[in-house]
Amino acid sequence: MSYAGISVNIANERLQYSNKESLLNEFNNFINGVLTNESYADYFALVILPFSKESADLSDNKLYYLIKEKLLKKSIASQSIDSTKINGANFHYHLPNISVAILAKVGGIPWKLKRKPYNELVVGFNEEYFEENLVLGTAVYFDNSGKLRHVKSFNGNNRNDLIIALKNSIQNFLEANQNNPPDRLVIHYYKPPRKEDVDRIDKLIRDEFRFNLPFALIEVNDTKVSTDICFDVKFNYGMPISGTFVRLRKTSNEYLLFNNQRYWKNPLKPISAEEYPIKVKLYNTETGGFSHKELLSQVYEFSRLYWKGLKQKSQPVTTQYSKMIAEFAVHFENGRIPENRISQKTAWFI
Repeated sequence: MSYAGISVNIANERLQYSNKESLLNEFNNFINGVLTNESYADYFALVILPFSKESADLSDNKLYYLIKEKLLKKSIASQSIDSTKINGANFHYHLPNISVAILAKVGGIPWKLKRKPYNELVVGFNEEYFEENLVLGTAVYFDNSGKLRHVKSFNGNNRNDLIIALKNSIQNFLEANQNNPPDRLVIHYYKPPRKEDVDRIDKLIRDEFRFNLPFALIEVNDTKVSTDICFDVKFNYGMPISGTFVRLRKTSNEYLLFNNQRYWKNPLKPISAEEYPIKVKLYNTETGGFSHKELLSQVYEFSRLYWKGLKQKSQPVTTQYSKMIAEFAVHFENGRIPENRISQKTAWFI
């Protein structure tokens, strides 16, 4: 038996729980009594629950994150499925999304844009609040192949952790590329960077690594833009084709980037509110000779690597995935994701 060309077998270890009320105790007994090895990195778990993550109440939510975390501590990525939908008439519509997510979680690359390969270190950051706790997540890419190289979470109140995360990303890139530095460093950020942040990044590169590494910061606004908008006059004043970007003011580094489902002149479906353009602002582009067009094209390219389902998001995965990582971390022990290869080098969180 195989899945996407990968040989698979049904594992002997499995849990059939009695009901939702007893699931927590039965799952803990299963983890402690059956999954006794420290790591099961070649395992993947299908978790059938009587609720979805989106419809979960407070107790369901706690159960969902606990199962996810305990499996992840055993190096097991998982996919949750709502049991109330399995026998429904529309369940087959969910299967493509589930299959895409599973392929990504086991290290596959479901799709990517056909672009010229490059060796740039691209690092995304985003945050999540929960009960007054602030956690930052980061997602790291070494190129545009779609392969996720590293994910991590850390305390969002400690600005030094951000610099440490960047330092580790550069070191990991050097180790993976025979000490050859990346051509450039591009940071996708969730809010306007402070001058202090830019200065500290510059100091890190100069003092720690002592090589010339041009870097740019790109602020990717989480909020969909509806106040600044433009239209395609050749499309009945509708939304411009996906990938279009427009400079907001002649002298500014701020742009509208249209990431939507209109890939050709006449789309099959109307553009939804979810597909409003995002606002992107570029920083520190002059010192490294960065082309605005290249940076915006890169943001668009990474927005087409969203593998939680078939429908793409406006945000690039660098910031989108970072937020997902932070969201899981705030519900995990000590606000951190477990430390193993599966938890730090795969898209287990989608």
